[in-house]
Amino acid sequence: MLWFMVSMFCGFQIINGIGLLFHGEYRGYLYASLVFIGMYLGMTQKWLPLNFDVTLVCVFFLYLGMLWKKHQDFLEKYCWFIFAAGSVFWSFCIQNQWYIELAARRYPLLWVGVVEAVAGTFAVAAVSRALEGNAAVCRFLSFIGRNTMIIYGIHYLDRYLLPNRIYDAHWKIACVYRILMVLGIFLIVYLLKEMIFKKVIRKIKVRWCRDEK
Repeated sequence: MLWFMVSMFCGFQIINGIGLLFHGEYRGYLYASLVFIGMYLGMTQKWLPLNFDVTLVCVFFLYLGMLWKKHQDFLEKYCWFIFAAGSVFWSFCIQNQWYIELAARRYPLLWVGVVEAVAGTFAVAAVSRALEGNAAVCRFLSFIGRNTMIIYGIHYLDRYLLPNRIYDAHWKIACVYRILMVLGIFLIVYLLKEMIFKKVIRKIKVRWCRDEK
């Protein structure tokens, strides 16, 4: 998943570059053209170095995020309606397997997949905001969020640890196993990181105290 972070970083630089070179309210057309180019390259298996074809697709989603923030008041006003309609549309698309999969360069029905992704994002964001009402859940999710990079780095290791027959015969159970395995490995890595970090900090403090004397 770390490759996606590189694509996001490059996407932000492209948005900043377009913002500096092109002024006015029509820059959105440039972002829309980039998503077409990225999807075309991916679907024709013309994959670029550093997944740059995926980066072009990410640029458009980043632009949609900018529009989301710009029209936050409107979205808040009609939040329930958008959530209900978006959830139904998202569920329908998932059931028919009309969803974007960036790693596999899978873009079914082009704009339908884009709308499905936005609808799903809005639904998940709305549910996440609702979960903030519980302090314990909020602390747990905040802890996961602060350590997302660790999870990104290990999240696919479980694919090699579970036998293929589990995925073939019991994919629902495999999903539960994957989540538990990733969280288990994450906690081990996190504890090791904290132990090493505290040890290094302790050595720095001891050396600093010696230098002060």
